[in-house]
Amino acid sequence: LVIVALGALNVVLEIWFTAKGQHVARQVLQISRAGRLARAIRLLAFFPQLFRLVKLITGCVTPLCWGFFLLFLTIVFWSVISVQFISPSLNSVDFGQHTEVCRASFSSVRYQLLFFFQMLIVADDWGTCINPLVIERPWTVIVFTVAMVTVQLGFMNLIVSAIVDVANTERELDHEQRASQVKEAERRALDDLRRVYRRLDRNGNGLISLAELLHGYHNEPKVKNYLEALDISSHDLRYIFGLMDADQSG
Repeated sequence: LVIVALGALNVVLEIWFTAKGQHVARQVLQISRAGRLARAIRLLAFFPQLFRLVKLITGCVTPLCWGFFLLFLTIVFWSVISVQFISPSLNSVDFGQHTEVCRASFSSVRYQLLFFFQMLIVADDWGTCINPLVIERPWTVIVFTVAMVTVQLGFMNLIVSAIVDVANTERELDHEQRASQVKEAERRALDDLRRVYRRLDRNGNGLISLAELLHGYHNEPKVKNYLEALDISSHDLRYIFGLMDADQSG
């Protein structure tokens, strides 16, 4: 339905742009055309392992989004703390050639957000501003240490555990779906078997005699193919029929 909707939208936009003679909004038309690449999703049916992997990835999108939101709130919290309590004491701290950059990083919450993202998420550039600041103001190590613990050891590990939990849930659902597919295949096989028996029952009395069984094997290609798939020959049919015919009624 999504593919059909995108195709219809593409046609409508193309007609509208042609009629109006507008070229500025043609990018919207190009985006809608790019959306038709969703047809490639149907190819995943030929790659079951890849399809299950894509399902696991899509199931992890929600915890990833909420985890990013929690990380953002945590970084905002520590940014406000740093600007309010650390920024006023930076005037006497010598950052060397990076003095302007470091003081600008602590000058506002916006710049502090970028600084903490670089320091706590990417884990990059601890020495430029942090080391001189901790040497001059040792109490600031408490702020940076607690911020690192809450972000890196706390929320990031919590996000990973949430993703693993969602992946396990999706895997259980995948097992259930595969089990239902197996049951459906068994049901179809049983229906095929009933149709084979109907083909064998030539007189329609609901019973299959040895003559009908052999006739179906030699004259009904579907019956023969089905029995040969079970590695059953005409000689085997006589033996199997004798085992099934308990009362020897034929």
